[in-house]
Amino acid sequence: MRRHLVFLIVTITTLFIAFFTFGQASLKDNSTQKKEVPEWIYPAPFKYDAKNLPDPFVPFVKIKKEGSITKKRQVKSLGPLQKIDPTQLKLIGITYSKNRKIQPMALVELPDKKAYVLEIGTYVGQNGGYVKNISKDKVTIVEPTFNIFGEKSYKEIILKLHKKEGE
Repeated sequence: MRRHLVFLIVTITTLFIAFFTFGQASLKDNSTQKKEVPEWIYPAPFKYDAKNLPDPFVPFVKIKKEGSITKKRQVKSLGPLQKIDPTQLKLIGITYSKNRKIQPMALVELPDKKAYVLEIGTYVGQNGGYVKNISKDKVTIVEPTFNIFGEKSYKEIILKLHKKEGE
C-alpha cells in the first residue's frame, strides 16, 4: 500500500511540473511569434456567372401536351378497340358499296376473339389512331407519333383482307 501511495505522489508531481514547464513555454511562443501564412493557402472567392450557360433544371426534350389527341381523349373512357395496338387486329370482312351511297364498314377481330365494326373515323389504338380509309381489300389506320424533338408525324397501319384459299 505504501508503494502505491509513493507511486501516486510521484506521478502527480511529475504531471504538475511538466504542465507548468511546457504550458508556460507554449503560451509565450504564441504571444511573441506571429506566424505568417502564404496567400496561396486561402482559396479565391467563388463567383458563378450563368449568362452563357444552359439552365440545368430545364428538360432536354420538350413534350407538347397542348392539342395532343391523347390529352383530349383522356376524359372519355377507352373502349376495347382503343386499349390494344392496331397491329393486333385481324381483318375479317369489308362491306363496300360501288355507288358509295352506303359508308364502307369493316369487321375486325380482337385477340380475345371478339368482333367489332370499324367505320371511317373510328378511334383505334392507345396512341389516338383512327380509321382513315376503308377500301375493297384493306383498312388504313393512321396513328400520330412524336419524335424526340416534339414534332408530330403520322404512321399508317394497313390491315389487309386475306382471301380464302378457294377464291
